Amino acid sequence: MRQVSVTKVKPAMFDKIKRIFSKKSDDVPGESFDLDSLAQWLDGQEESCIRRRTSISTESRERLLALEQDLKELLDGFGEESSDELHHPKVEQVNKHALPQFCKKIESELEGDFSEDDETFYREVAALINGCFKAYRGPGRYLHHLYPEEVRLFKQTLDQMGLELNRMTDVIRVSRERLSRIDGVRDMLTEYTDLVSGSAKVDTEEATYQLRLSELTSFQDELEAQLMALTSSDAYSGYAKTEGDLKNTERQLNEARESLDSFIRTAIPVWKRAARIFQEQGKKEEEKKIEDLIQLASSPRRSDADLTAGVLVTSGSLFALIGGDLLQTKNSFEKSMFSSPDTYTGKISSLHDSIPMLSGEVQRMREMMDHSPVTTEKERLMHQIEMQRSEISTLMGEKEKLHERRVSLADKRKAVLGTLQERFTELSDRRLVLDIPEEP
Repeated sequence: MRQVSVTKVKPAMFDKIKRIFSKKSDDVPGESFDLDSLAQWLDGQEESCIRRRTSISTESRERLLALEQDLKELLDGFGEESSDELHHPKVEQVNKHALPQFCKKIESELEGDFSEDDETFYREVAALINGCFKAYRGPGRYLHHLYPEEVRLFKQTLDQMGLELNRMTDVIRVSRERLSRIDGVRDMLTEYTDLVSGSAKVDTEEATYQLRLSELTSFQDELEAQLMALTSSDAYSGYAKTEGDLKNTERQLNEARESLDSFIRTAIPVWKRAARIFQEQGKKEEEKKIEDLIQLASSPRRSDADLTAGVLVTSGSLFALIGGDLLQTKNSFEKSMFSSPDTYTGKISSLHDSIPMLSGEVQRMREMMDHSPVTTEKERLMHQIEMQRSEISTLMGEKEKLHERRVSLADKRKAVLGTLQERFTELSDRRLVLDIPEEP
C-alpha cells in the first residue's frame, strides 16, 4: 500500500510536545514513592498521557473529520459537471468505465465510523488516505481528462489530510514512547511482585518442611530412646549372649567350610595324578574310585558325607602309590596333607564331624533368636528408625532445593529492582525518587 508523503514537524515543536507529555502538575520535584503506591502513580501517568494526547490531537481530529466530509461531498459531485473540451471517443469510453470503479473504491474507504481512541483513529485515517491514493493512482488516473476540477480538488483534499495527519504523527509517537516507558516500569513492578509472591511461597513451603522435619526428628529420638532402653534391659542381656554365641559359631562354621574347600583344592591335583597312574597300571577299579571322588569334590552340590566316605575308601590305594614312590607330592601344602594316612583321613573326618554339628548349632540358635520377643521388638524399632532417617534425608534434599530457589529468587528480585529504579528515574525525568526496599 502506498504510504502518504508528509512533512516533518519542526524539532522545536517536537521537543515542546515531549515536555507537555512528561509534565504532571501533581508531581512535586524530589517527591518519593514506595512500591505500594507506584501502581496507582503509573495508572495516573497513563491516564494523563492519554488525556493530553487527546487534548493535543483534538484540533487535528476535527479538521480530518471535516476533510473526510469534503471527500464524501466531492465524491457525490463527481460526473455532474464535465469539461466542455471534446475528447476522443475512446478516451471518454475509458473515463466512463473508470469513474464507477473509482467511486466504488473511494466509497468503500469512506464506509463506517472512526474510533474514539486516538491511536486507532490515527491508523484508520492513515489507511483511508492510503486507500484513496491507491484509487487515485489506479482507476482515478484516467479521470482528469473529463473531470479536471474534481480530480484537482480531490487530490488537494487528500494532500491536506496528509499534512494534518502529519501534525498528529509526533503527538502519537511521543505518547507511544511515554506509554511504552510506563508499561516498562509496570512490567518490572509486576515481575517484582510475582517474585515476591514466589519467595513467600518458598518461605511457606520451607516452614512446612521444617515443621515436618522437627516431627520426624522427635519421633526418631523417641524410637532411639526405646531401642536404648531395650538393649539395656535384662531380657536383652540373654539375647545379646545368644547373639554373640551365634556369631562365634557362624565364624567357626565358615572356617570349617573354608578348611574343607582348602582340603579339596589341595587334594584334587594329587587325586588326578593318582588316577593317571592307576590308568597306566590298568587298575580300572582304583581309577574309577578316584575319578568318582574327583567328580564328587568338584560338584557344587556335593555331599560332605559321600566325600568323606570316598576319601576313606581310596586312602589305602592312594598311600600305596605314595609309599612306593610312584606318586610324589609337589608343594608344602600337599606334603603336609599327605604326610601320613592318619593325617589325611583325620583331617577330612574331623571336618565331616564338625561341620554338621556347627551347622546344627547355628540353626538352633537362629531359631531361638527368631522366636525371641526381643528380636521382634528390636527389628521393629530399627525398621522404623531407618524409615525416619530415609524420610528425613529426602526432606533435607527438598529443603536444600528450596534454599537454592530462594537464593535464585532473591538475586532476580535484586536485578529487577535495579531495572525498575532505572526505568522509573527515566520516566520521571529524574525529578522523583522511588524508595526501593532493602533485600534481605
